[in-house]
Amino acid sequence: MEILYCGQPFRLYVMLCVLTLADNPEQPNSLLRALMSQYRWHLLVAVPPRLCLSAFTFAQPFLVSRILDYVVEPDTVNTKNIGYGLVGAMGIVYTGLAVCYITFLAT
Repeated sequence: MEILYCGQPFRLYVMLCVLTLADNPEQPNSLLRALMSQYRWHLLVAVPPRLCLSAFTFAQPFLVSRILDYVVEPDTVNTKNIGYGLVGAMGIVYTGLAVCYITFLAT
């Protein structure tokens, strides 16, 4: 099945009418079901980047809280390694935020 774009409104209208009439037209939400079946992948492709963006945004306050706890801690043997881990986590979170945001906008 070919993909129809907004530049082809008549073909889109005909395709939706055919899909709607192929289903039971008296059934409620038949046009919505026809739209969802036609544009299923276009709608679903934006879900993973948005979920990742939400996860990274949700992780941000926890990371900042842990960094503030780390600053107050006294120096121990593992303090240096924890600091390196927090720097890496900060890089992962902010790089992930940037990549997911750009991917989400591109879809």
